[in-house]
Amino acid sequence: MKTLSTITFLLTVAVVCFGQTSKDTLRFSAPKTKLSQKTASITFHMERFFGTGPEGNVSTMQGTLAQLRKYDDAKAFTVMKNVPTNLKDMQEYFHILDLPQFVFQSYVAGFYSKEYMEKRLTGNKFELKDTVRLSRQPLKCYVSAVSGMHDNQPVYMIDVDNDGDFANDQLRPALKGTTDEDLKIKGAVAVTINYLGNDNQIKDDKRLVFMSLPSYGSGTEMSFSFPEFNYLRFIYKGKPYMVATTNYSKSAVMIVPDRPYFDRIAKLNSVKIGQYAKIGDDEFIVSNIMNNGNDLVLTGVDISGFGDKKGVKVLSGKDPANKGTNKVSRQLGYKAPVVAGININPNIKLQGIVNTASLKGKYVFIDIWGTFCGPCIAEFPKIKEVYSTFSRKNLEIIGIVDDRQPGTTQQILKQQLLPWPNIQMDAKTSQTAGYKDINSYPTTYLLDPQGKIIDIDLRGEDLMNKLKTLIGK
Repeated sequence: MKTLSTITFLLTVAVVCFGQTSKDTLRFSAPKTKLSQKTASITFHMERFFGTGPEGNVSTMQGTLAQLRKYDDAKAFTVMKNVPTNLKDMQEYFHILDLPQFVFQSYVAGFYSKEYMEKRLTGNKFELKDTVRLSRQPLKCYVSAVSGMHDNQPVYMIDVDNDGDFANDQLRPALKGTTDEDLKIKGAVAVTINYLGNDNQIKDDKRLVFMSLPSYGSGTEMSFSFPEFNYLRFIYKGKPYMVATTNYSKSAVMIVPDRPYFDRIAKLNSVKIGQYAKIGDDEFIVSNIMNNGNDLVLTGVDISGFGDKKGVKVLSGKDPANKGTNKVSRQLGYKAPVVAGININPNIKLQGIVNTASLKGKYVFIDIWGTFCGPCIAEFPKIKEVYSTFSRKNLEIIGIVDDRQPGTTQQILKQQLLPWPNIQMDAKTSQTAGYKDINSYPTTYLLDPQGKIIDIDLRGEDLMNKLKTLIGK
């Protein structure tokens, strides 16, 4: 059985580094590829730190392996050896860390068709031309785990070396509702992964993984969290900023004005590849996040504000981001991607297609939820109170539901008596491509009467208070 000795050194570093004594010097380099006459790019080389990071305490419930195999090609998922047989109510998990890489290597292996690969990648806002950045050789870009009851206590086990075999892994006690940073770091497991580096060579690495029971409910279903992030301070036009990857995903970053301490940074500041990063009054495209979150590439028309550094080329031309107010991006301050589809809520009679494009002049609250998500359902009474407080002339709500078990949606809608339209996330009649890469429920967006996103992830009283300030009541 393995022990936690494999992460002793990492945990020592964690204690030292989380005190925000990061180097203030900016390390970056010129791109290796030839730049066009319209854009220049800059690459940030971040350093890894351990702790809750800029998102605060974030965890995600993960569908079981049985559910994944039911709704996807089962051959794409590892069949684990030596699965423990002495666990009651056992659940298996397969948590994908890098979805584009996993989908692409499954296509190369013949598990996915080209059409299915394209659908999955484009639905997650991944440009098909960027598959050249992915490895054709299979990578360990996932985590395998099991949970269950042992001696009447909840436990879990993680495939630490990612070899598809639990024989040399150990059972660990499952904590419930853990938010203590020190407990998360000390209880985390360093799982072996690998990734394709900037030099197109496969490189080995570790990813800290912590599993726990949610604070609500009972049973053995576990949530995943990742108490590590990449971080760097830099100067832009004479002012200090900081950039950090998010804990959950190494494919998103947060860029905000620097502060002398770490506190939770709102999720609305998270920027993914292909989205826009605003630094001061200027706007850059996040072109790539590479090397397991260590390197960030920003592209723009003028990068001279980062300083006159050796090895950085600055070329002039028109901004490819096409500055203006009509850019579509699932970010604060940008026009929201369209949501459209057939209403599936049996509690209301609604003819035709539900479409956010036809709701101009109203505030629109988009609630993305899953039938398996306890917090989503627990939030419904408060949203119902908001819906009854404001007139349909001023506010509309649209639910987007991810249904992993056919028939469950109708049952929940009837039980909860939801009075607003809902559409199916993956239905052929639904237009939800701009939201399919969301992997945390509930996720919500508040749109202004012009269809621009003005807030993200409002909950409970925050939603009511926000609307009262906007609409009045």
